[in-house]
Amino acid sequence: EFNTLAQTLNQVFDRLQHAFLRQKRLLADASHELKTPLTMMRLAADEMRSAGGASPSRSQIENLTRITEQVLRMERLVKSLLDLSALEIEGAKRQTPVDLTDLLASLIPDYRFLAEARRIQIHVRLPEKLLVNGDEGLLKRAFSNLLDNAVKYNVDGGMIDVAATASGAEIKIIFGNTGAGVPEEEFSKVFEVFYRVEASRSLRYGGSGLGLAIVKRIVELHGGSVEFESRQGGRTQITVSLPLS
Repeated sequence: EFNTLAQTLNQVFDRLQHAFLRQKRLLADASHELKTPLTMMRLAADEMRSAGGASPSRSQIENLTRITEQVLRMERLVKSLLDLSALEIEGAKRQTPVDLTDLLASLIPDYRFLAEARRIQIHVRLPEKLLVNGDEGLLKRAFSNLLDNAVKYNVDGGMIDVAATASGAEIKIIFGNTGAGVPEEEFSKVFEVFYRVEASRSLRYGGSGLGLAIVKRIVELHGGSVEFESRQGGRTQITVSLPLS
């Protein structure tokens, strides 16, 4: 009886796993199919806005601009869905030594430029070398998402801290920023797909609720973990832990 039960459970688990994989593949295929029509819509809207007839009305220009913005937002969403689907199905591809100090140092100038427009200061404290084995492109994507969020959901005149430490066989990279914060009861949801603490702010800044889900998946593919801490009206901190090379 136990053998029969075990065989039945194994068959159920196999079917569930197959269903999950089919669902992920369907999401990837649907996202891929959406890319081309969205691009065509954006190009058509751009062309109409540029031509606009002899004297396009103000409302026509505003409507075309609104259409272009929404199509661009949909394109970003589709790209993020494709990235997340690829991570779920394929995982990390290249495992080579990556110096996280160099990787972060290459990203900081771009985000410092964005931060200066809102008088946000970025403070960086990194040791000389932080080596991990991993996919440099994916790690760069994860840290870009974290820096982008730190700037986007900050307050004008705020602060961003990026610090890293190596202890034993583990590296910790901490991204801290000032901002509105997140209620404690929401901590466990921030890495869920499509989750947004405040939808209106996310829509204003072009958020899709996929950035942190992508970060979590990339870090897990590298054998690491992500922790989230926040205090409303105070400081939000995300800590990425990765095994040393």
